[in-house]
Amino acid sequence: MLSDRENNEKAFVDTNILLYAFDKDVPDKRGLEDTLISSLLSANQMVLSSQVLNEFFWTATRPYKSFTLLPEEVHLHLTRLTSLCSVVSLTPHLTFEAITAVKKHKLSFWDALIWAAAKISGSRIIYSEDMNHNQEIEGIIIKNPFLV
Repeated sequence: MLSDRENNEKAFVDTNILLYAFDKDVPDKRGLEDTLISSLLSANQMVLSSQVLNEFFWTATRPYKSFTLLPEEVHLHLTRLTSLCSVVSLTPHLTFEAITAVKKHKLSFWDALIWAAAKISGSRIIYSEDMNHNQEIEGIIIKNPFLV
């Protein structure tokens, strides 16, 4: 469930969280992911980036954990999802913001790109299983929803 603070703010969702919607091997994570995504979408708070869409396609169409999706299935899923949320495009400005974050905050480039997209979108929360839970970077808090 979302806290009061989380109920009022845009939230960026990383690829790994989206993938659990299809992973039959971890029903507890799948259920929490469904609840989180549904809550964010119904509140019009969910933000993704082109990077997340690309990573989702790449990962979901390869043998991944307990599933592999057809490109057509991913296309349908992402079309539906992106019609319901905001998507940050990859731009030179976003790339340079990420490069600055790599140097300033010691992030990997890919995590810095996620953070930069969240920052540019006005998100105050990043939901990710791959980044440091409860870390705050320039006012953006990283949450692993499976540890909350």
